[in-house]
Amino acid sequence: MRRNQAGFSLMELIVVMGIIAGTLAIGIPRFNRSTLNLSSAEQALIATLRTARANATGRGVHFRVTIASTSYTVQRLKLDVSGNWVADGMFPSQTFSAPPTISFSIVSGDGVVEFDSRGMVVPPPGLAVSEIETLRVRDTRTNTTKNISVWPSGQALEV
Repeated sequence: MRRNQAGFSLMELIVVMGIIAGTLAIGIPRFNRSTLNLSSAEQALIATLRTARANATGRGVHFRVTIASTSYTVQRLKLDVSGNWVADGMFPSQTFSAPPTISFSIVSGDGVVEFDSRGMVVPPPGLAVSEIETLRVRDTRTNTTKNISVWPSGQALEV
């Protein structure tokens, strides 16, 4: 083998890989995972709202998403004998819990988002149809927040 060939020896590559691995082993535990928790919790809530809306339009019934401080619940609704939409006992409610450092709060509205069979938001008693439901997702460790708006048309967006 000729000595003037260009390239790295196997030993040089192993040493460089060892240095990179050592640097990553020191740096990864310092990575802030709470930013990931906040973003993933926000995206999960938006996805749940959009899925509830799609289910309402696809199945022709109302769906309700109720926000609590550390979780949210999705319910399929049915008409009772008096014409009110109530929880359908044939379909169990689904409750989704937030990671330990995440909390939810209501900025505007009442924390209950109900979609009708056209995908529109059904206004709660006493509120106008044109009002936007705004929800806040907060990371209690870093005190950072993200807001989600649900428009009367049923669209759920990060703001």
